[in-house]
Amino acid sequence: MARLKLLSDPVGNLSLRRQALLWLIPLLSLAYETDLTALLWLGSTTAILLTSASARQSVFAMIYRNWWTTLAVGVGIGLLFGALINPAIDGLAETITGSEIDLSQFADVEGDSGAFIELLIVAILFGGVVEEACFRGFFIGWGVTLFGKRWAIPILLVSSAVFGMGHLYQSPAGALSTGLFALIVGGLYLALGRKLLPVILIHAVSNAWGVTEIYLGAV
Repeated sequence: MARLKLLSDPVGNLSLRRQALLWLIPLLSLAYETDLTALLWLGSTTAILLTSASARQSVFAMIYRNWWTTLAVGVGIGLLFGALINPAIDGLAETITGSEIDLSQFADVEGDSGAFIELLIVAILFGGVVEEACFRGFFIGWGVTLFGKRWAIPILLVSSAVFGMGHLYQSPAGALSTGLFALIVGGLYLALGRKLLPVILIHAVSNAWGVTEIYLGAV
């Protein structure tokens, strides 16, 4: 049994310092934008999750209290983000940076049902599931497991900044807006006991609202 456990969790048997270095690899890969950034980020995160039971347990702690509470919190707050919080964040970001959020890359979605469905799927699956698993579950969830709760806020701040930087293609206002979004959602993730499914739902519903507004020409 000990032999099986060793083989199934090689990362978990490393020293804390070496596990911390592994935790840093996906984060550092996002700091320097290249053609290989997404591959390095997702590839290294996936490799660590496949080889570390500790990381998987931290990332995939899913349910807050029970299924009904999880669904109510996730969908309810997601709708609140779509209707009120995101517009307020966007306006604040544009005021602070003096720039407008650039959504021109989604211009072909307006009025096009096929493009709308494609973007909606990407926004829900990649934005809602993959980004939350990586930025909230992996960076914050496993990070707090490794370093302790006293590091929760610094990790939240750093991961939110990196998340925002990854959206610089939407202009400085877009980067600031998404960084603030990450900060709020990351704070909720911590407040909800580092449970992943509520923030997946928040992000997915929020993204679905935004994509629908683009399709309807409401932004």
